[in-house]
Amino acid sequence: MSHLERNAPCPCGSGKKYKKCCLGTEQDPAREQAPLPVARAAARAPADALGEDFQWMSRAAALLSSGEKEPLTEAFDAIARMLGAGGPLAHLRYLTEAFVDAMEPWRKNPPEAESDTPEAQRDALWCAAAPVLVTPAFTEEVMGALRDRARARTTPEHERLPLWVAHLTLQMMEMGVFAPENVPILESLFYLQMSEWVSRRDKVREVYAAALEGTHELPTDARAEELLIRELSKRPEVAAALDQVLDEDPQLQRELQHRLEHEREEALASLRGPGVQPFFTGPEWVYLHTHVGEPLSAFSATRKKRAQQAAGDRLRGAFTQAMNETFVEGVLGRLERLSAEARPGESERAWYRRIFRATEAQPLFFIVRAYLDGTPTLQGVPEETRLLAALQAQARWDAAALEPYREQIERTGDAQGATWVARAQARLAAHGAIQNSWRTASDTPADSSPAPPP
Repeated sequence: MSHLERNAPCPCGSGKKYKKCCLGTEQDPAREQAPLPVARAAARAPADALGEDFQWMSRAAALLSSGEKEPLTEAFDAIARMLGAGGPLAHLRYLTEAFVDAMEPWRKNPPEAESDTPEAQRDALWCAAAPVLVTPAFTEEVMGALRDRARARTTPEHERLPLWVAHLTLQMMEMGVFAPENVPILESLFYLQMSEWVSRRDKVREVYAAALEGTHELPTDARAEELLIRELSKRPEVAAALDQVLDEDPQLQRELQHRLEHEREEALASLRGPGVQPFFTGPEWVYLHTHVGEPLSAFSATRKKRAQQAAGDRLRGAFTQAMNETFVEGVLGRLERLSAEARPGESERAWYRRIFRATEAQPLFFIVRAYLDGTPTLQGVPEETRLLAALQAQARWDAAALEPYREQIERTGDAQGATWVARAQARLAAHGAIQNSWRTASDTPADSSPAPPP
């Protein structure tokens, strides 16, 4: 083994990767440097080392120091087989959550690679993911599994040397001789887990492909595929087939669940961070505020725990009552349109895509969060903007106070918007005027934000 990175260009000038060219050959420029770090690593025996362990570690050190390519390749190929399904090391896998996080950016935007070949893209992904996936705790877990297997009485003799060679390379990594991305067992494990990840994703794609009944193929464009899959998922038979696939593969369930949680956290951060875009139209906001504005003010002003719990229940009830199916579908439809429109810039479209996916998965939760976080409303003509600002500043709302705004919305030709304002007026006429003390979630105590309705 050598100090040179396996994925780096070979120093001989051939243009090939070092691991595909001179590594382990007589021309390897690092052969004479290898014995010293190998010997140092071999001398650092595990705390629970047995007498027989030292003999195997010496043999492993001798093989690594020799730089002989063929036996080293055979040793690492043997380790790769042990890591595979049904192998004695098949339980070793990178942490699901960390692995999915590493793969998701690549799924959307593959990392830059030396060429467009799948192997080059795979190598680039591994080099980017290795520093995150290979933690000290994971390294200790792998080394412990290697030792246990090497010491087991049932382990075949031909497996023991590869196990100790792999163990020794990890010790050398801990000493700083190798970077994680240059350790063969870690690289092999990543490529194996990546292959399993792709296979599980293919199971889901097969469900959607079958739903097309051979009339079409899933598009190669990621955005077009996402739109088609969303439509197919609405079919009951497709949903049932997906449920069956997930029931049969708990690991796929965990990966998809983590991805959803990751997207949810990203969307929440987008609602509050820089670059936030309008979530509601003005009429939608007026309709929702008519229902929940007063309960929110009451909740914000309450400090006693029991009273605060009652106020929170009232606020959740108000949100649930306001967000009927028509309201939710209107919000989702607009978010989806904005996520595909060419008019906004790419950053705005990306924001709307992120928010739409999250809101589609949890509509009540994200509509509530958008309201509580005070996200801006879509700006209409100047007169509409002026009237909405005047309403928000008005201390008392009754049906008559909303009439100028409804008339303006009607003049712009927004029939649905005028309907939302009219419904707000009907509520005020039926239940009485409200005190408009508009407060966002940032105005409420940090530990007292009401939970959105389920």
